[in-house]
Amino acid sequence: MVLVGDITKIYDGDNTVDNLTTANYLITGFIPSEGATINITTGTYDNGKDVVDNPADSPVTSSTIGYANYIADSGTLFSNYDFTSVTDIKAKGGIGEITLRTLNFTVTGVDKVYDDNADATVIFADDRVLGD
Repeated sequence: MVLVGDITKIYDGDNTVDNLTTANYLITGFIPSEGATINITTGTYDNGKDVVDNPADSPVTSSTIGYANYIADSGTLFSNYDFTSVTDIKAKGGIGEITLRTLNFTVTGVDKVYDDNADATVIFADDRVLGD
């Protein structure tokens, strides 16, 4: 089983995937009029958490897929198939990309009472990811 398509996330400081869809799983082995989908939406970026290591088509691995994660398409009877080789596995594919996060930065002046002094106090703030 492989992952197909494209998934993207904005840098958030971790390597987790939470936006896989049923369309990202390529399932083979069913006769042409039958099939299934998989309801796993999570996984990991295999190259880590950083933008530089995860350009377009970077490897992604799904969370473990169990038998209960398969949903039969209309008219498909799972009792006609052996799922042994496709349960308790993880799907993989070069479908991921982590994109740049916009960094917002603010500077706020602190009011003060006139004291004939040119010294000023300012507060700096940004929304960078904790630990960066």
